[in-house]
Amino acid sequence: MTTVREVMNTDVVGLRPDNTLDEAIRLLYERDCGGAPVVSLKGEVMGMISELAFLDVLFDVSSRSAPVAKFMTRQVHVVGPDDSLQHAAHMFELYGTRRLPVLESGKLIGMVTRRDIIRHVLATNESLGNPLESMFPSVAELPVLP
Repeated sequence: MTTVREVMNTDVVGLRPDNTLDEAIRLLYERDCGGAPVVSLKGEVMGMISELAFLDVLFDVSSRSAPVAKFMTRQVHVVGPDDSLQHAAHMFELYGTRRLPVLESGKLIGMVTRRDIIRHVLATNESLGNPLESMFPSVAELPVLP
């Protein structure tokens, strides 16, 4: 069983809640990232900011000086480094996110993306299984309609 630790990226772009949106946009553009965690000085994830939030402010120049905390998503789904890749894939399926922060002892240590999982599956031909079957085992027993 492959774990998140084996495929996660440890070179994570993190933002502080008081960074301006302009700083965030420039940093993510320079690093070619679609989003990043917003992290406290203690390394705790406080939220996420993504390109979607930036689209709104690109048209309102005055918003660019606003703090990231004002626009970040506060509900963040996370995984642990020892979680299975299958679990991470299920999280992507359930919540429709593109990236999941990886936390160990409550601190950010990496990020895993949908692309990381796809890259791994293509390279190894590993099967992650049907997410519905593992969440709802009785689904596998349902008859198939002709």
